[in-house]
Amino acid sequence: MIPRICRNSSSGDNSMEQAVQNVVLDCQPEFSSDRLKIGYRISNRGSGQIYVLDVLPGYDAARTPAPNPDWAYVCLRDGPAAYVLRGIPPLPADRQVTIQLTPLATRLAAGEKLERAFELPLPLKETSPYYLPLKPEQYEVIELWRMVFGVHYLPGAVEGFRVEPAPHGQGFYRVWSKNPVAQAQTLEHAFDAPGVSFWKRKDWFSRI
Repeated sequence: MIPRICRNSSSGDNSMEQAVQNVVLDCQPEFSSDRLKIGYRISNRGSGQIYVLDVLPGYDAARTPAPNPDWAYVCLRDGPAAYVLRGIPPLPADRQVTIQLTPLATRLAAGEKLERAFELPLPLKETSPYYLPLKPEQYEVIELWRMVFGVHYLPGAVEGFRVEPAPHGQGFYRVWSKNPVAQAQTLEHAFDAPGVSFWKRKDWFSRI
């Protein structure tokens, strides 16, 4: 999976604040009988580099490092609304983990756009890479009113920032910073989803 990146002309100064203010998310959700497809575009209209954190690392059938294209952290929010995040998933509330999962990063220079799409099965279920699926009777079925899609990115100018190429494919990077969870920025797009069925977990699931 190679990111599709488009380049536009840009101008401006080199402040991180301007870069943060000028990153835009466009989202196109499509519902079918058994799938939700979300296509999205992230535009860096600022003057500094950003790193989009939206693809988890994984392995292919030969155990070679590869990106995991169809994934998302999904939880229930008030509304009721489903929150679908491509970014740093929250740590589990019921146990300690030694390593926090950080998505692979895609670099966007000033004036570039990143376009991606992924699919999730319906009905939507609360999902996290830290949790295994439950049995059907361990979910509560809820009807939604809205959905919110979110994506994390890390400005390249944050304190302690480091980057190196990742072995998971062309255009992917590993990134570090002083505090990625606190320093990551969130882009969000909300849309109506009246009557869509949603399965809420009954265990100690971490929600944001």
